[in-house]
Amino acid sequence: MSVTRMNESQHTAPTTRFTDAARFAVFLQLFAAFSMIHTFIGVRDWTAKGSVSIIATLVALVAGALVIAKPPSALLVAAMTAALLVVEINMMPYTPNHVLVTSLICLAILAVAVLGLVRGPRWSDWTRIGAASLGPAIRVGLVIVYGFAVLHKLNTDYFDPEVSCGPFLHRQLKTFLPFIPIGEWVNWPTVLGSLLIELSLGVFLLFRQTRTAAIAGGLLFHGLRAFHVNGYVMSFSVLIMALYCLFLPLSFYNDIAELTTIVTSRVPGALLQVLPYAPLVGAGLVAGYFTLRIASSDMPDIAQAAAAAAESIRGTPRVVSVLFIFTGSAAFFLALLRRPAAILDADRPNPRDPRWPAVGLSAVLTFNGLCPYFGFKTQTSFSMFSNLRTELGETNHFFMPSLALTDTTTRMVAIHESSHWKLQLMADAGEILPFFELQRYAAHDPDFTVLYTPWGETDPIFASREGSSDARGDEVFDTPPMVLRKIIGFRSVPPPDEPCTCRH
Repeated sequence: MSVTRMNESQHTAPTTRFTDAARFAVFLQLFAAFSMIHTFIGVRDWTAKGSVSIIATLVALVAGALVIAKPPSALLVAAMTAALLVVEINMMPYTPNHVLVTSLICLAILAVAVLGLVRGPRWSDWTRIGAASLGPAIRVGLVIVYGFAVLHKLNTDYFDPEVSCGPFLHRQLKTFLPFIPIGEWVNWPTVLGSLLIELSLGVFLLFRQTRTAAIAGGLLFHGLRAFHVNGYVMSFSVLIMALYCLFLPLSFYNDIAELTTIVTSRVPGALLQVLPYAPLVGAGLVAGYFTLRIASSDMPDIAQAAAAAAESIRGTPRVVSVLFIFTGSAAFFLALLRRPAAILDADRPNPRDPRWPAVGLSAVLTFNGLCPYFGFKTQTSFSMFSNLRTELGETNHFFMPSLALTDTTTRMVAIHESSHWKLQLMADAGEILPFFELQRYAAHDPDFTVLYTPWGETDPIFASREGSSDARGDEVFDTPPMVLRKIIGFRSVPPPDEPCTCRH
C-alpha cells in the first residue's frame, strides 16, 4: 500500500516549480525578444537620429539577444533597457503609443535592476524584487491602457462608419490578409467589434477566472492586427505577447516546462547548448552588417550611411520579425531547460520588496490617458485610432469634457504654405494644429518659413528665419523648452466643422 501511494505521488508530483520570480524571468526574456523585433521594424527611423541612437540600438540588440540566451542577469537587463531608453527618448515625442508604455516599463525595470545589483549578487534576488514590485504594476498598467483605448472611442466620429477608425483599420488588413471581407456591410461590425473586444480584454484580465479566455482572445485579436500595413502595429502585438505572460497562472508554466522536457528529450544535447544563442548570432550579423555598411560608405554623415543601410533591407522586417518570434520562443524554452535550478527555484517574495512601482506606474498612465481632455497633449495619450478630438475647447466625446487647462489646444492655426514638408502636407489637407507645433518644427529647421492664420482670425502671418517675418511672425521662433518638446506632442485635425477622420 505504501509503495503504491509513493509511486502515485511520484507520478503526480510536478517535476518543476515555478514562482513569481520565475514568471518575471519569462517576461524579461519575451520583452527582450520584443525589443529586438521592434528594433527591426523601426530600423529606418532610428538610423535617422544620429550616431548616439545608432550605437544605443546596436547595444540594445545584442544585450536583448543575450537576455534571451542566458538567465536575465541584472547587468544585461540594465544594459538593454538603458539602451532602449536612449533610443526612444531620442525619437520622442512622435512615437507610437505603445512605445511610451515600453519606455515607462524600461525605466521601471532599469530602476529595479540597479536595485538588484545593489541588494544581491544573484540574479534570482533581483527577479524576486521585480516580480513583487513590477509584476502587479505592469498588469494594472495594461488594463489601464485597454480602458483608455475604449474610453477615447466613445465619441460621435468613431461611431460614424464613414470616418471611423474601425472600418479604416479593417480595410488596411486586406493588404496582407486577402481573405478579409470588406464592404459596407462590415462597417458597423468593425466599429462595435473592436470596441467590445478591447473592453472585454480589459475587464476579463482583471479576474483570475477569465484571464485565460482573455489571453486566448487577445492573442487572436492582436495577432490579426499584426498584419496591418503599419509595422508598429505589429510591434504592439509582440509587446502584448510579453505582457500577457505576467497574467498566466504559475501552473501553466509548470505544464509547459514538463511538456517541453518531454519533447526535447530526443533533441541532441549539443543542439540544446547551441540553439539558445541563435538570436545572439542573428543580432551579431545585423550589427556587423550595419557596421560594415557604415564603415564602407562614402557618405560624410553617419546617420545618412546608416539610413542607406536600413533602406537596403526595406520590406524585410516582417520576415525577420517572424523568424525572431520562433527562434526567440524556442531559445527561451531551451534556456529554461538548461538552467532549471536558476529559473525554477527562485526565492520567494520578501515583505520588504518595494511595492511603489505599481502605484507610480498606474498614476502616470492614468494621467497620460487624461491629457487630451486637459489640453496637455494629444499624441501618445492612448487615443490612437479613436477619432477623438478635444481642440478649441470642444470635444466630440459623448460625456468627457474638454477642460483645456492650458491654451495649447485652444490656440490653433491653419497652415497655408511652409518650407517643412510635414506642415505642407497639413496645409494641402486643410488641417489645423496647435501653434506649439509650429514652434517645434521651427526649432529644428534653420531655413524655416511658414504662412499661417491663427484660428478665428482672417489675416495671414508670415514667419521666416531670414528676418523678413511679419510683426507677429517672430513668435514662431520662440523655442519651447527641450523637456516640453520631448514629452508632449499634438496631432493635426480637420477644422471643427468637419468630422475627425482616422489618425494615430
